Amino acid sequence: MSPDDQPTVRFALGDDIERVLSASSYPIHVVELHGIDLVQVTALVRVEHARSPGGFTLPEVPLVVLAFHAGKLTGARLCPHAGPFDDAGAAAAGERVAAIVEEAGWRRVPGLGVPPDAVLAELSDPARPVDTRVLVGKWMYGDDAVLLEVDRSGSAVVPGEPPSPPISRVRMRIENAPLTKRAIGEVEGSGRNVIWRRGA
Repeated sequence: MSPDDQPTVRFALGDDIERVLSASSYPIHVVELHGIDLVQVTALVRVEHARSPGGFTLPEVPLVVLAFHAGKLTGARLCPHAGPFDDAGAAAAGERVAAIVEEAGWRRVPGLGVPPDAVLAELSDPARPVDTRVLVGKWMYGDDAVLLEVDRSGSAVVPGEPPSPPISRVRMRIENAPLTKRAIGEVEGSGRNVIWRRGA
């Protein structure tokens, strides 16, 4: 499938549910579910963060979770690659994603995380446990924030079998703390609670 044919999930923080639905080519149904305002996509899609200015595109995203409060999109969690990887692959993927964010004009917060090109050295440190997380960094555009991490986890040990090598994944969060605080204040336990699922 060419990148142009890839189904797309398109959003910007603050969008309402109907706007995300109409802007996305990925088939999604709305189903009400008590206590949850959530969109979950578990298929390979292209993600377009449609912030203007500051928008960016991630070409191969196998997991997208969008959180809504009071009907407004307040946060997104993504796995921005088709991995999982070994340490070197995850470090390279994190470096690519950081470059996409920075090219879109986001400003890195000084002192948070490690430089993207130093992630592999962090993961290779023998003092670091197998199950670990490395904060690559945090970037800001106005009140919007992007956080990028690499998670590494070991496999379950099966008696009598050699252990499998650990796997690493890049995790991305896109959020806006003031927007979330306002939206939660509007809901106060009421409002429309929905979960979106892929259409049949």
